[in-house]
Amino acid sequence: MEQRKIQECCQFVTDGDHLPPPKSKEGIPFITITNINEFNKILFDNVMYVPESYFSELSHTKKAQKGDILYSVVGSFGKPVFITDNKKFVFQRHIALLRPNDTINGKYLYYSMLNPSFFKVVDKYAIGCSQRTVTLDTLRNLKINIPSRTIQDNIAGILSLLDEKIDKNNVINDNLQQVIKSCFDFMFATQKPNGIISDILQEHPKSTIQVNDSTGILGDYPFFTSGEAINEWQSALVDGMNCYLSTGGNATIKGYYGKAAYSTDTWCVCGKGEYSFYLFCYLKSIIRSINDSFFAGSGLKHLQKDSLLLVNLYIPSEKELEKFNSIVKPAMETMTKLFLETKKLKQQRDFLLPLLMNGQATIAE
Repeated sequence: MEQRKIQECCQFVTDGDHLPPPKSKEGIPFITITNINEFNKILFDNVMYVPESYFSELSHTKKAQKGDILYSVVGSFGKPVFITDNKKFVFQRHIALLRPNDTINGKYLYYSMLNPSFFKVVDKYAIGCSQRTVTLDTLRNLKINIPSRTIQDNIAGILSLLDEKIDKNNVINDNLQQVIKSCFDFMFATQKPNGIISDILQEHPKSTIQVNDSTGILGDYPFFTSGEAINEWQSALVDGMNCYLSTGGNATIKGYYGKAAYSTDTWCVCGKGEYSFYLFCYLKSIIRSINDSFFAGSGLKHLQKDSLLLVNLYIPSEKELEKFNSIVKPAMETMTKLFLETKKLKQQRDFLLPLLMNGQATIAE
């Protein structure tokens, strides 16, 4: 099988603007590595913005377009993203931009860079200690296997089918989250406080499991951490509807309806009685306030739980709660089902990908 350098497969390999971008309250999204999720997609939820004028003045080699590939090269390096539309955005200089040429299937190049064996080579050539870096010259000169165009198309097509199903599941879950938010806002956003958070919140015992303990573990249950990643664990610590809040750094919250485990730096709570779904929606609605007002410390900021528990909130009546739960509970059940299905699809793709890319499994032309 022929091997070819990355630069021979691309029109160009560059990175984001090296000058600090001007900030703006609105305009064009500015993407950093933290905006790339575990599914190798860009999250536009919590981004900074730059003025439209700044974007307009950038060279075309600094603007991603449909069919391009982004690749993180500093710090959390090794994350590829295939661009599927022409949405305008700017990206930091810690992210490389590759524009495939006509000699290769762009999706095949993306999957080549997603291949664990490719990451091992990248990891070998990364330089630095505190913040390791893959230089553009290194990236340009790395080699990948190049089968015939027909086999490239077939491999990309098979892996894309799995990714498309994953994407559809994620879109459905995103829509269900919006339905839940709309229901909460409609029913409770304007209600006056009549209690405090501690009236309806119940803490689960602190976990003894470190985040690093879950690295590489394959299990049947999601393992929630203070970061964005959701790992796996062999046994469950809790069941039902629970909230998983970060306790250090920046405020994050995840909600999950089902058996799960969590790390020692994650605060796992639920609602008293039937208030679990409501508690999650309420905490999610004030997450920015939690980050700004209830994380403190001279170095790494930590969640001030005791202060948060004293925050005033509206406590729904039994009738209101029953109506709310009748809408939210089925939505959360569906989200859990799709989450678990997506996890299996990702495992299938991750198992199949290296076999196809390394030639251990073949596809007839």
